[in-house]
Amino acid sequence: MSQTQKTVDAYRARAPALLKQASKELGRQLTFVSELILWFLHHHDTWRPSTIRQYRATLRQFVRDAMVTERLSPMMGEEMIKRLAGEKDEDGLQSAPRARRKSERPAKLKNLSPEIAEQLSARCGHYRTRTAKLAQAIVTAGPEIGLRDCEWQTIELGHDFVRVQNAKCTNDRANGTSRTIHLPPQHEAQELWAALNEIAIAVRADVPWATLRRRVNYVLKLSSYDIGLKRSASLGTFRHVAIARWKCVFRPDQVAALAGHGSNATAGDNYGRRRSGRKWPPVRVQPDPQNLACVEDRFYIRGQKRPPKQNSDVAPSSPSP
Repeated sequence: MSQTQKTVDAYRARAPALLKQASKELGRQLTFVSELILWFLHHHDTWRPSTIRQYRATLRQFVRDAMVTERLSPMMGEEMIKRLAGEKDEDGLQSAPRARRKSERPAKLKNLSPEIAEQLSARCGHYRTRTAKLAQAIVTAGPEIGLRDCEWQTIELGHDFVRVQNAKCTNDRANGTSRTIHLPPQHEAQELWAALNEIAIAVRADVPWATLRRRVNYVLKLSSYDIGLKRSASLGTFRHVAIARWKCVFRPDQVAALAGHGSNATAGDNYGRRRSGRKWPPVRVQPDPQNLACVEDRFYIRGQKRPPKQNSDVAPSSPSP
């Protein structure tokens, strides 16, 4: 997958700041790219995993630019990129350090029971506004299709599927530029399809999605307070609920295909637990085979070792409405 120019520009803008930070910590001006990379490699225990990923991508772009302008030889540049990737284990999988730090922010609400979700939906409908109606529809559809906050604005409905643009497709963390989630026929899931139609109409209105998202989260916060939840639900809550439900019935690669992940290990580490999904009725979605083919195999079962699966370049399928 290729990066967008916007992503590349963001990496290039971050590189001078990293160089300045490293020089300040070391007390001298760094003159070699290798010194900056060595500084980065010794800070994995002080940064969050997402910070490590962003800084690694920034430095990789920095090295590539130095190779293009001939400030680095191709051989030296490839060696530095190899060092940035971290160590490889005997199966060829990356084992670069991943720091874990406790966040100072309030813990997110990552699970809901069906009964609480029903109360939340009813309370959202109590406010009788267009935003509340949209929030109510997302409470219904979110635990089924599990979209990220920013992906709701790209939703497209077909005869028996929903398609969205993958949010993290510009930095090799998605399973394609878009993903397709297959749904039961409309006559078998009337409430779900009614909610999806409501969402598809609302996100194409004149109000920007950034504004709608803020309003929806506010309605969810008020409704959560009204029904007595200690932590308020947000748009992200329903993605956690959906992934927890998928874990109960699907393999890790199928969960990744539905969630838009490029790796089958991501959902296991960072989302709602399987036990919270067992409270819900059986799932009604199915992953798309083309998205499934683009999922990398990085998941270990304790005691078993498997060779890495090659990532497919096949684009996600486009079912006809």
